[in-house]
Amino acid sequence: QANVIVTCKAPAPCAGNSQTVAISLTVNAAPPQLSVNESLVAFTASPSGSPTSQTLELQNTGGGSVGISSIHPGAPWLNVSGVPGSIPAGQTVPVALSVDPTGLTPGYYRTTVTVVSSTGTTITPVTFFIAANPSIALQPVGAQFQISAGGVPGNAGNSFLVSVSTPTAVSWTASVLPGADWLRVNTPSGTSTSAQPGTVSFSIDSGIAASLAPRAYYARIRVASTGTVNSPLDFEVVLNVAPAGSPLKPAPSPAGLLFLSSGATPAPPQTVQLFSNAAGPIAYQSSVTTADGQSWLSVSPSTGAATPGGAQSQVSVNPAGLAAGVYYGGVNYAFGTAGVRTVNVTLVVEQTAGGSAAPGKFTSNAAGGSCTPTAMAPSHMGLVNNFSAPASWPTPLALQIVNDCGAPIPNAQVVATFSNGDAPLALSVANPSTGLYSGTWTPRHSASQVTITARASAAGFPAVSALLSGSVTPNNAPVLTPNSTLHVFDPQVGSGLGPGTIVQMYGSYLAAQTTVAPSIPLATSLGGTSVIIGGIEAPLYFVSAGQINAQVPFELKAGQQYQVIVNANGALTTPDTIQLTPVSPGIAALPSGTVIAQHGADGSLVTESSPAKPGEYLVMYLAGLGPTDNPVTTGDASPSNPLARPVDAPTLTLGGQPVNIAFAGLTPGLVGLYQANFQVPANAPDGDLTLVLSQDGLPGNSTILPVHK
Repeated sequence: QANVIVTCKAPAPCAGNSQTVAISLTVNAAPPQLSVNESLVAFTASPSGSPTSQTLELQNTGGGSVGISSIHPGAPWLNVSGVPGSIPAGQTVPVALSVDPTGLTPGYYRTTVTVVSSTGTTITPVTFFIAANPSIALQPVGAQFQISAGGVPGNAGNSFLVSVSTPTAVSWTASVLPGADWLRVNTPSGTSTSAQPGTVSFSIDSGIAASLAPRAYYARIRVASTGTVNSPLDFEVVLNVAPAGSPLKPAPSPAGLLFLSSGATPAPPQTVQLFSNAAGPIAYQSSVTTADGQSWLSVSPSTGAATPGGAQSQVSVNPAGLAAGVYYGGVNYAFGTAGVRTVNVTLVVEQTAGGSAAPGKFTSNAAGGSCTPTAMAPSHMGLVNNFSAPASWPTPLALQIVNDCGAPIPNAQVVATFSNGDAPLALSVANPSTGLYSGTWTPRHSASQVTITARASAAGFPAVSALLSGSVTPNNAPVLTPNSTLHVFDPQVGSGLGPGTIVQMYGSYLAAQTTVAPSIPLATSLGGTSVIIGGIEAPLYFVSAGQINAQVPFELKAGQQYQVIVNANGALTTPDTIQLTPVSPGIAALPSGTVIAQHGADGSLVTESSPAKPGEYLVMYLAGLGPTDNPVTTGDASPSNPLARPVDAPTLTLGGQPVNIAFAGLTPGLVGLYQANFQVPANAPDGDLTLVLSQDGLPGNSTILPVHK
């Protein structure tokens, strides 16, 4: 309730008179609304691997309370725990999903987890890839840099990790793909194990970078490893050259610092290098802040000049007078009024009862020390506070998690959420020996203020969150929607795709104009846009700003995972991942679910008004039936003599009854399209009957065939 009082000031007859207007504002509670933040939960393991877990984030985006009736998995290999009874308004509750490869053969498994609530039911796909051979992972999968024209980028700490899924050492090579002479790989080869990832160091050639005209430049570092199930993998580097004189922000490295101290013993100081990313030095100021307001953090010098080669800034902590626990702060760097960048600082003051350790050493009971851990201490290491990230470009996120005794926690579940509406991102463990978790965020929604909340949970510890703030600036660069490379006829998120499958993929700024393939064989570039799948350029049917239709190369092997990258006139999307399976049958159907089929006699379309008749031959169209007995080159027209039939022969049922297939194979003269010529059973009843094609035990999408005598 409020009042507005209107008072007359002049002229004299009404001066001083007033009138009161009563105002009533009623705020109604928003209705409860359940939101599941993940579009796909994906697991990868080896046959001899241990059970692994991830979290499914459930959120009440409305008011009141959402009651959870049940959460149940769709397959016996998936387990669910931590089911809440209800979710209060605005709250997010993690539910643990776990898988165990024991007793399962290597392969690709897909199921769903169903959440039944008082506001409705949600279904989230879950996949489980049990790899027969080791797999590799790049953490992160890309990075971006900005300089002004004529400037020199800072090269301190430019690296990424190569992780593998096996304790046995795996060798790999790394090289810059042609077309980016400004990028250098300093670690051309190495080895990795599951306990100790390898590191690829790279740098930007200062002389060449200084001569580049203002625009964005893209490059890929290819990491290849023989015998792994997903080689090769590409690491993307974006170098944005701004016009000369553009205001630049400080570029400190590293983005985060972790100090470990026992009792009153100061931890050794650490160094931050501050780069100008310009042609010459830029004056800077530095200061410190602490979350608790105490003065345990300091930086020296407080002023200086950031140089192209990096100015040295020394950061120190003094735990004197601090109780055992975890403390947070930041070191702020500013170029005049151009903006502030803050290096994240975490201080863990270890317990000293029963003895103490040397500064920076772990003293937990697990390491034979005397400290008993009770809490987790997460530290943002991949991105500075007060960051500014252009949309559509890869932005590394990294979180180092230790306990309050300083020992790393390698078994946490970490999920980053974003206040700008981007989908949550699960961070995977990149280095178990240090407790480092990594992921690549590709911002999709620009916002002047964005908060990143990284929530970590681990057995035996209370859940904890670490926050970052910054902004996402608009950027018209190509970007793929996560997990959006889908079967053209059976578009299920997370489903495997057979070699040769026609796929549809979605995103933004994927092409400068809409272009349809003019001829066969299909070209691998339309209007300057190309698609790279597993390092091979894929044939294209159609490209537009928001959608691309392409063919998965027949040359790729089933049972492996591959990267998908779109190249739009030289600009690259952050890599996405698809899973190849031997086959992925899908039937062409209308949005209503009615199969797209033709009468065999005259080629007219089967409809409700022109239904199929018992005993009649029909033709329907499919995709994803995999390799054929008469191999066909990717992108080429299918042969008519001899015909190309799938190696794995399909089966067909109508209304649950077997159907005779007269022919199944690639449609002559077209690319990637299969057909099935079949006879409607003579005893088929009248009605809309369910038509399902299966292959290698895998059913495709269910469709409807209208039948009438």
